[in-house]
Amino acid sequence: METQQMELFSIETMNEIKVSGDCFGLKTQRLIGEMLKIGVSPRLIAAFLEMTGLQKMHKHYFGAPIVSFKSPWKEEIPDWLKKAVYHERFETICKEHEQGVVGHFAGYTEAVAVIMPASLEFPLSGEWVNIYGWVFTKIGIKYGSKTEEEMKDICENRDLSSDEKRELDRLLVEIREKVIKNHW
Repeated sequence: METQQMELFSIETMNEIKVSGDCFGLKTQRLIGEMLKIGVSPRLIAAFLEMTGLQKMHKHYFGAPIVSFKSPWKEEIPDWLKKAVYHERFETICKEHEQGVVGHFAGYTEAVAVIMPASLEFPLSGEWVNIYGWVFTKIGIKYGSKTEEEMKDICENRDLSSDEKRELDRLLVEIREKVIKNHW
């Protein structure tokens, strides 16, 4: 039986990265993006990121395990959401790298990964139901197969109040801090 080998790293791409001296430039970012799309393990990608000029905090943020609400229900987080967390983390660190900053906020996918098991453990307040519906709509549009109109119909979505936005921002900061803290 003959096996075919898929070429993930072309010699030309690797030489261009090496010659340019930008170990986390657009070519590397595209390469890692493709690796995520084909399902390469985030741990392997994190090891690859160690060879780049990426800031240490960004490497740790990408490679850290997903933070979730401590509940037996956390096992019910779907695989598509886990993959989306790493896609969103990668997009975040690319933007932050380009801007020369290390941010303080986790992404909406991580908020859903925290809220989902909590919502199965106990009833959410009205405020948190609105926040959950809002962030779920945002990631459903980006990572799901539904349009914005379909998602809004499903979730009866509306904009967040200023208090709800403040609570969501607090959660996103807390998640990012826990991701980094748990990875050290």
